[in-house]
Amino acid sequence: MLGVVQGEPVKVLLDNNLRSLAIFLNPVSKRISGHQNRLALLKARDKPDNFKAVQIESIPTIAHLERRGDISIFTYRYLHLEAILRPHSYPHHRTGDLLRDCQLKHLKSPLNHNLLHTTDIRKQKKNTIDLVNILLSADSPEQIRFLFDNNSEIDIVEGIKVLRIICKSLHQNHYDDAFHYWTGIVSKVNVFLTADKRFRNALLQNPECKELDCKAMLISEFLEHMGITELIPLPYEYGLTYTVSGLPYE
Repeated sequence: MLGVVQGEPVKVLLDNNLRSLAIFLNPVSKRISGHQNRLALLKARDKPDNFKAVQIESIPTIAHLERRGDISIFTYRYLHLEAILRPHSYPHHRTGDLLRDCQLKHLKSPLNHNLLHTTDIRKQKKNTIDLVNILLSADSPEQIRFLFDNNSEIDIVEGIKVLRIICKSLHQNHYDDAFHYWTGIVSKVNVFLTADKRFRNALLQNPECKELDCKAMLISEFLEHMGITELIPLPYEYGLTYTVSGLPYE
């Protein structure tokens, strides 16, 4: 189903919503009587709804599979830029990141690196959606060839055909997710791993998406597909406070 060469790790592109869920501890501070400086601590996220909790509780197992060499996890320039611009996408302290020990590799985007550059998160999504609409409306490869990196080996005609398949069942608000998924496909990764149920469900409504080489999966679905029945437990408990070294704070 995943088209993985035997003996090679599954190539997985991580959506940013998954990386945000992986941030389990966030910095807080506490006033200590008799001391001018506040004590720096880490507060675990409160337990969310059941769906989100299932995804979060699957992340330590994803990290374990990467460390074991069963999977390779990837990001790429535009996902990285989106994450940096979005508040709370990265922890102020690595102790709180459930993926902190993983080696995150970088894909090379087939498009010009400067197309989506912005320092305003409100413009980031709009820029991506506008770019997807330009790609979708092209009548010939020559009209959009300038958008692609000079070293890109992508077949533009085939690439746009795939993008149209992805977007067929999506609202424009999901075109930024579609762009990330499309990048995974043209970069020949096996799985686009997401925690966005609405995006995944919309893709499932399109039978053509089921034939694409790269599969969009929820975290829990991917582990089920990999035959994982026992999860690595979370290293922290919901709602508790910890020291900056990760020890429970009494």
